[in-house]
Amino acid sequence: MSFNFTHRSFRDLVSEYNDGALTIPPHQREYVWGTKQNFIDELIFDILCGKFYGILFLNDVKGTESQKTPIHESEIEDGQQRFLTGYKFIVDQVHVSKKYSKMIYDMYRKDYLEEINNTNTSSERSKKLRKIVEAFDSGKAPNMFYFSDLPKTAQRQFERHTVVTHEQVL
Repeated sequence: MSFNFTHRSFRDLVSEYNDGALTIPPHQREYVWGTKQNFIDELIFDILCGKFYGILFLNDVKGTESQKTPIHESEIEDGQQRFLTGYKFIVDQVHVSKKYSKMIYDMYRKDYLEEINNTNTSSERSKKLRKIVEAFDSGKAPNMFYFSDLPKTAQRQFERHTVVTHEQVL
């Protein structure tokens, strides 16, 4: 048995998951963090602050009976709740609460204004961001705040966040 530590972007892991190269084995518990808003808030906020995500433990299943398809390479052995929370945030299936959305907005307020004023930003996107800025600036922060509500700079930062993976070759 051998082990490899690697650094991968969250975006790369999401891509592998979407393609079926990275899966969650059937023995793992169901996703439960969806009912634990404080876990979601803290994980998303920590990633946007550049804090350590933790190690994602993977099993290399290439050439084993666990390999389901030719593209299937790895299974998440530990860290799937964190991974799925980040994944679900990117696809707007989980949100950040009002308290954390205000802290995130404060960190990225300048980026909202820059994106609104950027001539390459679509009018629809500018309108959406303008509504977000007006809501926060008037003290009416939304109760739910999604990945798509972030400025592009914050979205890229989240997707580029480095995740340490520990892959065990079976």
